[in-house]
Amino acid sequence: MTRPITRVARVRIDPSMRFELLEAYRAYAEAILEDDDLLAWEICTEADDENLVWIIATFPDAEAHARHMAHPATAEVMPVIQSAVVEPPTMTELISHHSTRPG
Repeated sequence: MTRPITRVARVRIDPSMRFELLEAYRAYAEAILEDDDLLAWEICTEADDENLVWIIATFPDAEAHARHMAHPATAEVMPVIQSAVVEPPTMTELISHHSTRPG
């Protein structure tokens, strides 16, 4: 049985790029609303460090993640992400055992 996977990225960004990055992600979030390969997606900043960004995305499986990464909207936002990053991001993959999504 395939379980959903969640990918978490921790990214330190250049403070001067913060607004541009968050605007790019706002547009990205709208563009991926109809992405059937995506179960959940969220971008957050730390409460005590607004230049530390967390991206959390859940997919039905690894193949769905690969398709999502090939989505045109992902390719469009990547240059903005890459220009805003000031240190190598950390990536973690989580395997979901129980999940509740209201609605």
